[in-house]
Amino acid sequence: MALSGYTIHLSIFFILLSTIFYFLNLVKKKQSNLGRDFYYFSTLLILISFLLLSYHFLSRDFKLAYVNAYSSRDLSLLYTISALWAGQEGKGLLWALLSLILGLFLMKNLKENENLGMFLYNLQIISLLILLFFQSPFKLLPQTPMDGNGLNPLLINPWMAIHPPFMFLGYAAYGIPFVWALILALNGSSKDFYIRSYKWVIFSWVTMGIGIILGGFWAYETLGWGGFWGWDPVENASLIPWLLMTALIHGLVLQRKYKIFYKSNFILSVLSFFFILYGTFLTRSGILQDFSVHSFVDLGIKGLLIFIMLFFLLLGVFVFIFKFKTFPKGEKIEFFFTKSSLLFYSVLILIISSFFVFLGTSSPILTGIFGKPAKVGNDFYINTNLPVALIILLLLSFYTFFKELKKKTIFLAFIIAFHFAAISFLLSVKNPIHILLIFFAIFSIILQYHNYKFKKVFFIHSGVVIFLLGSLYSTGYDKNYKLKLNQGEPIKIENLTFKFLDFKFPPKGKSYAEIEITKGKKSFIAKPKLWQNQKMNQLVANPDIKVKPFYDLYLALEQYNPQPSEEIVEFEKGEKKEIEGFEIKFNGFQFKGEHQREMGFEVACLFEVKKGERVWNFSPIFSLSERGLNKFEEIIDEGGKIKGTIERIDATTKKVFLKIRKTEIKPYVILSVMKIPFIILDWLSSILIIVTGILLHFKKI
Repeated sequence: MALSGYTIHLSIFFILLSTIFYFLNLVKKKQSNLGRDFYYFSTLLILISFLLLSYHFLSRDFKLAYVNAYSSRDLSLLYTISALWAGQEGKGLLWALLSLILGLFLMKNLKENENLGMFLYNLQIISLLILLFFQSPFKLLPQTPMDGNGLNPLLINPWMAIHPPFMFLGYAAYGIPFVWALILALNGSSKDFYIRSYKWVIFSWVTMGIGIILGGFWAYETLGWGGFWGWDPVENASLIPWLLMTALIHGLVLQRKYKIFYKSNFILSVLSFFFILYGTFLTRSGILQDFSVHSFVDLGIKGLLIFIMLFFLLLGVFVFIFKFKTFPKGEKIEFFFTKSSLLFYSVLILIISSFFVFLGTSSPILTGIFGKPAKVGNDFYINTNLPVALIILLLLSFYTFFKELKKKTIFLAFIIAFHFAAISFLLSVKNPIHILLIFFAIFSIILQYHNYKFKKVFFIHSGVVIFLLGSLYSTGYDKNYKLKLNQGEPIKIENLTFKFLDFKFPPKGKSYAEIEITKGKKSFIAKPKLWQNQKMNQLVANPDIKVKPFYDLYLALEQYNPQPSEEIVEFEKGEKKEIEGFEIKFNGFQFKGEHQREMGFEVACLFEVKKGERVWNFSPIFSLSERGLNKFEEIIDEGGKIKGTIERIDATTKKVFLKIRKTEIKPYVILSVMKIPFIILDWLSSILIIVTGILLHFKKI
């Protein structure tokens, strides 16, 4: 291990000392600053560790296995920095650093609860640092390579460069409301959970949301399959705690407005933290390496990860049982059509959605208990969450009825929503649930506007509704065509004509195809990329996306064939082979001229060709003269589309090697063309939700 790595060891030592002194303060009921001071030392050491790792990357120190694995000399400054968190070791260091820094803010706000709060918070830090101890980014290679392996070409993208920091900032931030839940429960003051935790829950929810959206946009822009969410297990692992946090936010509103939901909010806070750890387990244990494009190989810490997950879950369960009687009782919820009941149903439906996602995500683990591990398809997630989306829209609509709405307003909302649904039906939407979803989406937005005007709740709920609409149209009613485009030969699809012009290999940059797209008298050139990453010997396709008012035209290359296809077939005398629908038999050699003289020889290879009832011969010539070796191509079929040449003759075995060339094939590309309707609604609504979430964070409590 490099000397830099011992900063992690020292940090573990100081955080353990900090935890011990905070515990002694609790037991002796004394106030000592040693716990705080040792926490400062631990934070400083992890900061130094992070800066040293940054230096190793920037100085191209490939003797470090982690630097060698994720960096190379040709990486730009941005991607050299982002390579810091490209692997699990760097992500772990980033998570620990962010948690320690945020802990300084927690320490300041704890006041009289500092000893208990920092003792509990340090348990999280210890867990992260122990994982770093076993997954250190400072391990050395036996020899220093001249260059590193480089970053995965799919990660060389600005969105993916900033996606992990936002995700891990969200993970780190959520450790604070989790600790507050434990502190307040142990102190018998859970009624203060809203005041202490609301802003931190919102902060974690927003930053995780930004991370999720950045990851989705990266997938859409980079991977070439035309979507932003593939229901991959590791993608879902971040969605589960985010959904539970959304439920917790609504639960906190219930607690503030109606003085209820104290126990439920505690349970939600524990579950949200547990599923953050569960996502870490899925990613780092390698348990889903056969079922996910994101998961990593088994790094030998599966047992440790399970222990950490169960420790914090059991800690929450123990506190809940031990302090159960101290939770405020609160008022009873009237379950029939009241404001509190609709908020309760919102929490419940979000929990149900997260459960379905958990069930699908964990299916390889759950099925593996009873037999062969199996993964559920995307249909499982869609079929279970589509009714959830519809219920959410119903709840949003019904909640507005508690304000004084004029009958005229409700009738107008109904008419507009009905027309939207009817137009959608006439165009393409035939699924009854989809029709209902469109109707209640428009209905709820109009009623919410009249209810809340331009309050924050209107923007954030409208953002959710618009996102659901965009997802419905973009994933359920996209059109996908696969075109084989021969160079110079146009193909028309709907009202668009596609023509493959050329394939370019720029001296610097990625190779791409020039595709001319014509609509009426207007045309433009699309340039989808297909290039070879030489270091990883990986073929990479990057789509070209043309944003139109009502849809995205999404073009992704799947294949480029630059020349007529060729194959070499080996024959012995008398041997028959089936080639391109022809039965070809090699009958032997026929020598011409004085083949023993020094001037060389000329030999014809005699082949018999049969197709159906027709039989004919072809005899390609192979000669050697003073001018060198000559190979003469002969036509195999009558149309001249397939030709044959003797590539070489083995004099010892008397075998002949026939090169078959299909001459009618022009250079071509296989192009995936997708028309993805209204996906821009997903991006705009995501921005609306995130911006409103940021404003909610700064809202006065």
